Order: sequence, then structure tokens, then C-alpha cells
Amino acid sequence: MSQLMEEFLRETREGLDAIEGDLINLERRPDDRSILENIFRTIHTIKGTSGFLNLGKLGSLAHVGENLLSKLRNGELSFTAEMTNVLLAMVDMIRKSLANIEQTGTESDDDFAALKEALTRLTEGPAKAAPPAAAPAPTAATAPAATGSSTEFTLDRDELIPEFIMECNENLERLDGDFVALESNPGD
Repeated sequence: MSQLMEEFLRETREGLDAIEGDLINLERRPDDRSILENIFRTIHTIKGTSGFLNLGKLGSLAHVGENLLSKLRNGELSFTAEMTNVLLAMVDMIRKSLANIEQTGTESDDDFAALKEALTRLTEGPAKAAPPAAAPAPTAATAPAATGSSTEFTLDRDELIPEFIMECNENLERLDGDFVALESNPGD
């Protein structure tokens, strides 16, 4: 196993440990934006690094979780106990996937469909009074051609570059604050 993969496994596990505590704290303090920001940043990092390491299934799961966290972060949804449960289930599945990668060197066959469906349902928000009528099933003439696995995960440079710049700026701001604190208290 490469050193990069070993580092990814270690850092991801550390991030997941932090997320578990953060989710419990967020349930107690759902308006604490800093907790939500930490959770989002960790899942976003897992998604991006998974894509870089060609771990498409893991990246796809993290992407769906990130969508829910993004809506929470933007104030489009309110945090609920059900979200805690589903996000903790996502953390558990990511841990299982990491264990499989460590043991076999590859992702498991699980595509996390049920969990991704639950995350997507929560991302779409509360159910509307009357669901729209079901669209007719596509026929062979109207069905789109299959382009690969439903778990395929690709990186979109136009999406990643602004996110990367935003994360770099956030990290630089934190470092700047840390340096100011260090100058004020050099013994700490």
C-alpha cells in the first residue's frame, strides 16, 4: 500500500472520530455554525481525496453526504435527530470502506445505495403535501445510454477550483490567527 494511501486512511479515521463528537454536539447546539463547518470540511476533504485516489464509491458516498451538509451550512435545511442518525451511519460505512481498502487494497462491492438514498431524501427536505405524479418509465427509444456504473464519481475542475481556493483562504485565515496568538503568547 502506498504511503499516500496509508496517510489518507489515517487522516480520514481521525476526521471521522472528530465528526462523531461534532454530530452529537451539533444535535445539542444545532445553530453552532462552527461545528457544522468542521463536519462539512472533513467530508469535503474525504470526497476530494477519494476522487484523487480513484476511490469512486467512497467519493460518491461522501459527495451525497456533502450535499446534505451544504444545505445545512447554507441554512436551507434545519438540523434534525434523523440527520444525526443518517450521518453517523455514513461515518460507519466510510469506516467499513476504509477497513476493506486497508485489508484488500480495493473498495468493497457495496455501492451504499440505501444510505445514499436516505441522505438524498434528507437533502431534498421535508416532504411536500402532494408528491408529483410519477414520470412514465423510459422506453428503449427514450432511455439514455448507459455510461457506466451508477456509483461512478468524477471530479469537475470548474467546481473544485473555487472550492480549493475557498479552503486555502480559510486555512490561511486560521494560520494568520494562530500566528497572532503565538506572537501574543510565545510560551503556549
